[in-house]
Amino acid sequence: PKFNISKSQRKMDVSQRILAASEWNAFIEAMLNLPETNYLERAHKTRLRFIVTTLYFLGLRCEELANLNWRDFVQIDDYWLVRVNGKGRTSEVESDVVLCSSHYLKEVSYYREFLKLCDLSANNEDQPVLFSLISGKPLTASNIRRLIKAHAKLVSQTFDTDSASFKKMQRLSPHWLRHLCASQL
Repeated sequence: PKFNISKSQRKMDVSQRILAASEWNAFIEAMLNLPETNYLERAHKTRLRFIVTTLYFLGLRCEELANLNWRDFVQIDDYWLVRVNGKGRTSEVESDVVLCSSHYLKEVSYYREFLKLCDLSANNEDQPVLFSLISGKPLTASNIRRLIKAHAKLVSQTFDTDSASFKKMQRLSPHWLRHLCASQL
């Protein structure tokens, strides 16, 4: 069935999917305060940090992040770009290109250092940037969604259960980080 939803209702829905500064700060703070008592916890925290910063700084969809390989990071002169196969695009020729900020590049370096990979400038790896901590297989878009949703549920517990922020965190999806990225441009 086709639903008749007015343009103003759609706009309102998108605006409700943008986190307030206090909600975003709580999301980040909870991530930075995740436990690190063993290697698996440190690896989970580091990978989640990379996922969140990539979704936020590059404005990617989960599918685009899941398909990202290290060879997609390209340096041209003093700039770093990421080739992204967006919706409906299947080849490097059709790829979108996203400019990397210096802050994002620091996060990439932090993640690569944790993984014991060489400096990005010496990068020629044709391997996924995200993988399972247990099996080593590439993460899927579904895996990424589950990780973000689980973290958002954890963050929701920092808000009063009757608050709009609690309800928002309970519903948060990774795509909201894309909206947050766009709202910051």
